[in-house]
Formats: sequence, C-alpha cells, structure tokens
Amino acid sequence: MSKTKGRKGSAERRRAQMALLEQRAAAPPPRPRREHIQAVDVTANAEKYEPCLRAIEEGLIAVYEERNQLPIDDEAERALRLLIARFEGDSARRSRSPDVDALADAVNRQIELLFRRHPLLSRAEIIGCLRYIITSIATQHVPGNPRAYFESARQIVHKRERAAQRQAGGERPTSGLWVPGQPEPRAEEEEEEVVPRRPGGLWVPGDKL
Repeated sequence: MSKTKGRKGSAERRRAQMALLEQRAAAPPPRPRREHIQAVDVTANAEKYEPCLRAIEEGLIAVYEERNQLPIDDEAERALRLLIARFEGDSARRSRSPDVDALADAVNRQIELLFRRHPLLSRAEIIGCLRYIITSIATQHVPGNPRAYFESARQIVHKRERAAQRQAGGERPTSGLWVPGQPEPRAEEEEEEVVPRRPGGLWVPGDKL
C-alpha cells in the first residue's frame, strides 16, 4: 500500500470520528434515571404524618386560590404524580400545564418549609403522603363537580387556620404586658385587690365581703 493511500485512509477516519463527536454533542442530554421507590403506607399512621399531609394540602389550596379557583381536581392529582417522579430522581420533570407545574412547585415549597421545623422524612415516606392525598382526591370525586376535592380541602385548611389564629390570640404575653394586637386582659384574670384584714375579724362599711 502506498504512503498516499495510507494518509488518505487516516484522514477519512479522522473526519468520521469528528462527525461522530459533533453528532454526540448535538444530541440532547440523557434524561435522569428514574428510580422506583416503594412508598410507605401512611394510612395506619396518619397522625404521625399529619404535618406533611397538611403541607401538601396547603400548597394545593394556595395555588387554587391564587388562580381564582380555576384548577380542577384532576390537575391536583397530576401535580402530585409529577412530584412523585421528581422525588424518584427526575428532579427537572415538568408538565405541559402551567397550573399543574404551579401546584407541584407550591407543594414542593411547603414540604421544604416543613422540614425546617420538623424532622426530615425519607423519600418513601414523602411519596406515601403524596399517594395518600391522591387517594383522598379520588375518594372525594363527584361526577359533575370537577373541583369537589378542592372545595372540601379549602374548607378544612381555612378551618385549621382560624383555629390556629384563635389559639394564638388567646395566649398572654410571657412578660405579663399587653401589646397592641393581643386581646386585653379580662377582669377575671387580673389579680384581686388585697384587702387588709381588720383586727379581730371585724367588718366595717367599705370592706369587701
């Protein structure tokens, strides 16, 4: 084989290699590998997971009200299933619906805020809570009312908020001082006036009985 023919073959191989590299560079990055996680069944121990369940509902209702009560129950379910995919590894997963993405993002933020005040849960436990709410959506589904779950959950969330406000409003400041925004001390909670006792236990006009 001549030297010219050898050089020509080497140039062709280099061009083929460069074309392959360019093809790989132009291809979209591979999707993250999604891991299937066996969800924890939280049904029998719902009290333990109540803070997480509340966070999920509050995230859904916040977006429902921000968007003038237009999202429907089906979009809430899609949002929670989208979150499950994210917790299973597809962290950049999005839907083609702005409402679904907004619902999923809001719930995710609520879960993150929750873990600033409560112990962390495993991904299996979080997914179990998401599936619990998905089941609740299906249970409350009413033919002819695409927002049956939202309407019910909205009432529950606001009832909890009102109860929390009443509880916070009923607390007296630890210093014993009253500040604006807190209820004024009730007369019966104030200390009774100390009445000096008369020598011999005698009562005279003006003394309290």
